[in-house]
Amino acid sequence: MRKHRIFITEDERLVAISLQRKLTGLGYEVVGIAASGQETLDKVAKTTPDLILMDIQLKGNFDGIETAAYLRTNFDIPIIYLTAYDDDATLQRAKITEPFGYLLKPYQARDLRTTIEMALYKHSLEQKLKEKEQWSKATLNSIGEGVITTDIHGKVTFMNRAAEHLTQWRPTQAFGEDIATVLRLTKEKMEPAALSDLMVPADTEPSINLEHTTFLITKQGRKIPVSHSNAPIIDDQGMTNGGVLVFRDITQQRQLEAKLHQSKKLEALGQLAEGIAHHFNNLLTSIIGYVTFAQETIAEDHQAKEDLARVLEASEHAASLTQQLLMFTRQNRMQLQEIDFNILVEYIDHSLTHSIEKTIIHNLILAPNVGEVKLDTDQFEQLLDHLIVNACEAMPNGGHLTIETQRVLVPSSRSGQSGDIPPGEYALLAVTDTGTGMTTEVQSHLFEPFFTTKPVGQGTGLGLATCLGIVKQHQGHIRIQSQFNKGTRIEVYFPCLPC
Repeated sequence: MRKHRIFITEDERLVAISLQRKLTGLGYEVVGIAASGQETLDKVAKTTPDLILMDIQLKGNFDGIETAAYLRTNFDIPIIYLTAYDDDATLQRAKITEPFGYLLKPYQARDLRTTIEMALYKHSLEQKLKEKEQWSKATLNSIGEGVITTDIHGKVTFMNRAAEHLTQWRPTQAFGEDIATVLRLTKEKMEPAALSDLMVPADTEPSINLEHTTFLITKQGRKIPVSHSNAPIIDDQGMTNGGVLVFRDITQQRQLEAKLHQSKKLEALGQLAEGIAHHFNNLLTSIIGYVTFAQETIAEDHQAKEDLARVLEASEHAASLTQQLLMFTRQNRMQLQEIDFNILVEYIDHSLTHSIEKTIIHNLILAPNVGEVKLDTDQFEQLLDHLIVNACEAMPNGGHLTIETQRVLVPSSRSGQSGDIPPGEYALLAVTDTGTGMTTEVQSHLFEPFFTTKPVGQGTGLGLATCLGIVKQHQGHIRIQSQFNKGTRIEVYFPCLPC
């Protein structure tokens, strides 16, 4: 069994030699003797003892207590003080360095052995406790949820890195602060959450899960949606001596939930629109057939001739709306062909240039080597026409309209993060305007059929719904970025054919 290594700091030579003999007789190994604080510091780093026996009254620049203070800061070695003085002032100074023992001279070998063994045992327990604390701290710092603990009075005692990142509070600033100051939580309508009740709940309720309509206000004032739960910290005697609160950022979760909700809503609207469109289409077919037959059977100068023409015109317009509804529900047959994406965009853009007001500065930016895509060219033309018309209508007083193409690679990491575009190569069509932009509320209804912000009679509300149907039929994806009074950018992704 390995002998424990002891270092002696004693400025009386004969006392040091006597102590060395006692220690050797007790089965310890004395690895060094020093007569001053400086000599101790020089030798300890080389001898790496398990324990130091330190005389308090030392000759030289600093005494045993000052030497111990330095050793405590730089070395994890237990220290036992040896002294002939037991005055209160000396004891108070010695306490500051947290010694593992205090022996008054003269002492018996039995007392020396007991004090050393207890000091070594206590030190080993402290080391194990430190290891557990380091393990716990490393574990808590590795998780994505924020963790904050408090004492019984609600004062912060610990926070992990995620909590530091989310709250924007440094641990050194947060420790000792009230939990409500560091973790500012509000409800959906900015009502403060009662953290005093949350951190130390009743013993009958070991934990509380809170609703997802809670927001964290960071130190810089940013608002983050969070979900959180808490539990009391209970000791072995069953007494509550603090609390722990765990919270996480649910921004991405809320976005995914909103997308799922929107997808389900559009799916339901699509099923409804599909049924209406089919029945309405059958009725229109009959109406158009009978009107056409009536036109052919009456004389050219008949007074009903003009009325029938208007009925036929209205019926054909209604049939066009029905086709747009079918486009939204993705029920239209497509005639796909492989075509160069840039050539198609440039051709359609050129054909629509005459319809763009002169007050609008129009730019077409085609990236090289976008490649080919498989498209129904008529549907794509309808899509681009809708996007350009909408952009121009958003700039009644003029502005900038930019149409651009790119070949983009969506990596697996990004697709996993965004959750709506699978990885792969895409031909990107982007239409950007500097118009009126849209509010968040308007954006949430954009793709719903018959939703429009235009006055009654000036829009059908099927434009973007039709665009969505066209994009989905082509296995594509559409994204909209808009700021009220600043402008809108619509990005459409179509799968590219291999180069």
